Amino acid sequence: MKQFEINVKDEVGALEKIAEALATRGINIISISSERVPGKNAAIKIVTNDDDKTRDIMNEERFVYRESDFITLRLVDQPGELLRVTRLLSSAEINIESLYVLNRKEGSTSVAIVVNKMEEAKEVLKNL
Repeated sequence: MKQFEINVKDEVGALEKIAEALATRGINIISISSERVPGKNAAIKIVTNDDDKTRDIMNEERFVYRESDFITLRLVDQPGELLRVTRLLSSAEINIESLYVLNRKEGSTSVAIVVNKMEEAKEVLKNL
């Protein structure tokens, strides 16, 4: 799975255009986050159920985007679990570029993490 980070102008309807482009072509958004800098651009990060079709849509619609691989971790849903992950990555001098919840169920939380050193992070986190 991939994270798609779409850069859009900070204006009313920007997210709607992306949601419509995906929905009308049957693409389901699994996770999404958005952050804007007022008066400038916004970054919308999504994970969908179909990387290839999402990429095709991004290109067809001429959205400015970048793809990133991410690590998925299933953590026990309790205080300190995120601290354990961030401490391991920080100790290895691995920077977290984005992190968000994919789902929560039955006492666990699945998170997606994009980092600057993917292979090193996989090694550091392999025992989680």
